Order: sequence, then C-alpha cells, then structure tokens
Amino acid sequence: MTHNLRPEWPKVNAMAYRRQGIDGNAGASRIWKGDVMITPQDAMSTILRKILPGPEISLPLKDTPGYTLAENIFADRDQPAADRSAMDGFAVRAEDLSHLPCQLRLIGEIPAGAPAVYRVQPGTCVRILTGANIPDGANAVVKVEETEENNDIVKHN
Repeated sequence: MTHNLRPEWPKVNAMAYRRQGIDGNAGASRIWKGDVMITPQDAMSTILRKILPGPEISLPLKDTPGYTLAENIFADRDQPAADRSAMDGFAVRAEDLSHLPCQLRLIGEIPAGAPAVYRVQPGTCVRILTGANIPDGANAVVKVEETEENNDIVKHN
C-alpha cells in the first residue's frame, strides 16, 4: 500500500525569537525581529511565505517516517460506530433541562460495551457510564456530580 507523500517542512531557523517582556514573563506573546516587535500571526505568515512543500512522492508505508501525507484521506466509517458518553452521568434530552432545577424519571442504565436498549422520551433519563453508547432520543449527558438521585427520580440542579 502506498500513499502520496511530501517530506516534512525543514526546521526553520527564523529571525524571530522571544525576548523577556517588560512584565518579566518570558515569551509573553511578544516576538521580536531585531528591535521591532511583531505579532505571532505576522511571524507565522512570514515563515509560511518562505517555505514551500516538497514534491509529492509515493513510498511504501514502512518507508514513510519523516514524511507527511500530501493529500487528505477519509475514513469509510465512523469510529467508534456510535456516539459514546465521555463521562458517567445521565443521558437526557437537552430540552428537558431548559428550566432548572428539574426532575426526570430514571428508566434504566447503560454500561460501557452494552447496546443502548432504552429510548429517552420527554421527562425521562438513562444512567450512562463512561464509554457507553448514547441511547436514541438523548442529545446530552449530564455529569453525575450535577445531579441528585432518589429512587427512580433524578434531580438536575
């Protein structure tokens, strides 16, 4: 398998360097060229105007260290295949949280690795663990730390 590649841009010994600022903070968003201060954006623009990408070449994957792709590549499927929760909490409809505090009826739990078998309806929520699939009907996850649970009622503050 080969890809079109370009050698990485060379390391640049730019004329710009950081100098300790008047307030004593080294590198405090001040870039100097000689005695003239320029913005980081101007410095980057100057560098990018002087550097051109190398020619495209094709190499086997094992020979590509030090190269970057010369073209975009796209995955043919999402990974992971489903939306997943980034935290422990409750899968909810964001519309149900428009007026806080509110109480929602807990209808189940989805652990990581299990299929999302519940559907979140208005006024309901599902306990969801980190990495678990977000159930149908839910469009938000509320952190468990921002809730109070009593029997099958979850209060969102």
